[in-house]
Amino acid sequence: MLAQRIINMPLTVIGSAVSDVFLPSSIAANRENRLASQVQQLFSALASLIFPGAVLLFFTAPDLFQVVFGNDWRIAGEIVSWLAPMLAIQFLINPISRLFVTVERQGLALVLQASLFLLRGCALVAAYALDMPLLVAVQFFSCWQYFRVRSL
Repeated sequence: MLAQRIINMPLTVIGSAVSDVFLPSSIAANRENRLASQVQQLFSALASLIFPGAVLLFFTAPDLFQVVFGNDWRIAGEIVSWLAPMLAIQFLINPISRLFVTVERQGLALVLQASLFLLRGCALVAAYALDMPLLVAVQFFSCWQYFRVRSL
């Protein structure tokens, strides 16, 4: 949890700021029939911002955590490296998920969020029931983020 929070904190601050700016502009863009192009621009900008860091983190987190926090923290770095793709996808999707408010489909947003919660819960239960090693369980948990992207 600490490792995930260390990485997620700056992403949350930036993502919240982007979301706060995107919502009112998306409402105006929806009225002017240019919402799709605005979403594409936002997605491209966020992807160019997050993916280089996520790739770097994926490959360097274990060594980085070991150097910064000590040998005992290498496993946390390994966990972060496997959570990096999931966190990158969350960073991309969270601001764009405000579209449900823009197009007045909050009920659909609720269904998608509940589904993601259930999938993640099932991933954790399955990892426990199958007695998966820690890193395999993290990988299994992280994979469910892909379904969130596919559902949008």
